[in-house]
Amino acid sequence: MLANHFNAYPYVTSKSATLIDHIYCYEGLSTSSAYSVSSGNLLTDISDHMPNYILIRDNNNKLKSSRPLVRIFSEKNNQNFLNNLYSVDWNAVYNEGDVNVTYENFISDISQAFHRNFKLTKLSRKRSKDKGWITSALKKAVKSKKLYKR
Repeated sequence: MLANHFNAYPYVTSKSATLIDHIYCYEGLSTSSAYSVSSGNLLTDISDHMPNYILIRDNNNKLKSSRPLVRIFSEKNNQNFLNNLYSVDWNAVYNEGDVNVTYENFISDISQAFHRNFKLTKLSRKRSKDKGWITSALKKAVKSKKLYKR
């Protein structure tokens, strides 16, 4: 059956014994290799050569569902941010003669307050399973089953 398949290609026959292109890969001496290797040829009639491919998969590095870092904009954090902005001495911004220095002082004060009150934290396991298109209103509706009743 394989020979019939190759007859469709004029340059490869059931009696062909060689290929011009080769891929060599040494996996090492270990019997429990950290990599799995697959290779083969693509059958095409574009040219008299068969394109080769090799797939090397890392067996040890399983992808973990990583939880991204997020900022929590809670009411408490917002209030602390505003309190920090009220306590900033803005004289360094108001009394500076150079516009560039004034801008740098202004951005520095706001950035420090922002990073102090909205720290990067790892997203919770529960929230990491949420889909991007599900809004908080949909979550409430699912809990109360109002959409089902409508």
